[in-house]
Amino acid sequence: DTTRDAAAASQLDVEGFRRRGVDIVSRRAGGRAAAAGWSVVDVDRSNPVLGNRHVLRDHRDANERARVIAAYKADLDADMARNGPMARAVADLAARVREGEKLALRCWCAPRPCHAEHIAHAIMAQACD
Repeated sequence: DTTRDAAAASQLDVEGFRRRGVDIVSRRAGGRAAAAGWSVVDVDRSNPVLGNRHVLRDHRDANERARVIAAYKADLDADMARNGPMARAVADLAARVREGEKLALRCWCAPRPCHAEHIAHAIMAQACD
């Protein structure tokens, strides 16, 4: 199943990011919280720059989830290309990781596929330069 394969590949990336200092954690009660010593960065819609403006109406619908995540990625890619506010926020977070700070990106979606995975990719691409 393509959705399951994408989720598995995405989870592998998250594990690799965690080892390098970027994690994705849940805002939900009982969800996986940030480890002690990690700085929490909320990336849900409470964050006006990095939150996903594309609303997931049915959290059980994997296709809709994939659609809103893809729409966010398109927004992020376009913003990164023009050095917009998302690009600047990612650059600031990447600088913190380069300095040794461990960041926990927190959203309601986690541990399900989430737009935070694209933020983590962008941070790591810059932090590892």
